[in-house]
Amino acid sequence: MGVPGLPGPQGPPGPAGKDADCSQCPINEAYLVQKSLQCPTVEEMKCTERTSTENIMILNNTDVETCLKICLGNVTEEFEQEIIETSTESAYIEGAVAHCKLQSVGRPVFHSHATTYYGSWMRDAYPRTGDDMMKRYLMNHFQGIEIVEYRTEADLRREHINNVYRLPYVFDGTNHLIFNGSLFFHRAGFPRIGKFELSSGHYDEIEMLGAAHHGNNYLFNNSMNYFDLAIDENALWIMFHYENEDFLSVAKVDINNLTIYEMFNLTLINHTEIANGIVICGMLYTIDDAHRQRTYISTGYDFYRLQYSKPNIRWINLYENANMISYNPYDKRIYVYDHGYLLTVPAYIQWLSK
Repeated sequence: MGVPGLPGPQGPPGPAGKDADCSQCPINEAYLVQKSLQCPTVEEMKCTERTSTENIMILNNTDVETCLKICLGNVTEEFEQEIIETSTESAYIEGAVAHCKLQSVGRPVFHSHATTYYGSWMRDAYPRTGDDMMKRYLMNHFQGIEIVEYRTEADLRREHINNVYRLPYVFDGTNHLIFNGSLFFHRAGFPRIGKFELSSGHYDEIEMLGAAHHGNNYLFNNSMNYFDLAIDENALWIMFHYENEDFLSVAKVDINNLTIYEMFNLTLINHTEIANGIVICGMLYTIDDAHRQRTYISTGYDFYRLQYSKPNIRWINLYENANMISYNPYDKRIYVYDHGYLLTVPAYIQWLSK
C-alpha cells in the first residue's frame, strides 16, 4: 500500500434541516402555566402625611412595608445600625491557617552587596506604616550588637544609612527577622530569643530550655547558627535542637507575648543533615546544602496535618555560601544572604481548597 495522498477539497453543504413539530408530543400538565382571563386591577397607593415607625412591626410583602418604601421621605424616625468596632492592634491572628503550599521557587534576584561574607538582611514581614514597608535592615557578621536601617532599598545600595539601633545584648547567628517593627534574634551565650522593639527600645525574651546554644553544637551543617527563626502566615517558628539530640525541634510561638503554643520534635529529620529551613503556610521546608550551587528542598513537614513530605524542589546557592535563608510572607519572597550578596528568590505558592 502506498503513502496516502493529501486530503481533498471540502464538499458542498448539505440540505437544510426541517423544524421540529411537537404538536403531538405529550406534555406533563404540571409544567403548564395557568393563564388568567381577568386583567389585573391597579390601585393607587397613598400614604398619610406623617408616617411614624414607632410601635410598628414591619412584615415582608405587606401593605405597610410597601407604603413605607414609597413614602420613605415622610418617615420621621431613622433606624440607627449599631456598629461594633473590631480592633486590629494585634498583628498575630490566633488560629489562622493558610491553605497553601510551596510549589516551586524562581531564580535568585540580586539587590545589593554587603561588606561581610556572613550576615542577614531583612524586610519587615508586617509593616506598621507605608514608610516601614519601604525600609530594609542589615546585620553584619554572625555576632554583633547593632542593626542598620535604610529608608529604601535604593539607599541600601548607595549605603545611605537612615538609623543604627544598638541592641541591649549581643546577637548570635544570621537567621534573624523583623515583624511589626520588632527585631527577633538569638541572644548570644544563652538559650534565649530576644524581641527588641526598634521605635521604643523595649526588650523581651523567651527561654528555650535545654536547647543547644554554645560551642560547636550548631543547628545546621556548615552554619554559624544555634537557632533559626522563621515567620509565615500563621505564627513565629523557632527551630533548634536539644543538647544531646540529633532530631530537629520546632516551637510555635505567639509573636506578641512570646508564649509557646506547641512543640514539635521531628524525629525523622536529622538537624546535622540539613543546611537551613523555612516555613511557608504552616509547613516546614528544609534545604539540603548551603554551599553547593545546585541542591534541593527535599524534606517537608506540615505542622497542621502532622505529615512528612518530599517536595524535591530545586534550589540554587548562587555564590555557594548562603548563611541566611528566610521567607517573608509580606511579599512572598525568600531573602538570602549569600557570601555578602543580598538576594531574593520568588516563592511560587499553590493555594488549596482545604
